[in-house]
Amino acid sequence: MPLLIIGALISPVDQRSYSVLPNSFLYVGQDGLIKAIQQIMPASTPATSEGIDAFLEAVGHSGEFEILRLARGEFLIPGFIDTHTVRAPYYRTCAI
Repeated sequence: MPLLIIGALISPVDQRSYSVLPNSFLYVGQDGLIKAIQQIMPASTPATSEGIDAFLEAVGHSGEFEILRLARGEFLIPGFIDTHTVRAPYYRTCAI
């Protein structure tokens, strides 16, 4: 099922910089891929049902979807995560 995430996003721009979107929509399609990101302006404005409907219409979504609202202090870093870095500390003991 498609997913709409509402909250703070931190997104890399290049190897030395990143963008912070303190209040945003992130739409994940049925295939699990990020389809669209949009900052809610002004950043202090809460997401309304009208704003959600307008965003979903703009990305061409119709039908059911799930909503995940991040809490204050939570943020999302969208993109591909290389899980090899998570398991690397266990490499020395894998043959034991």
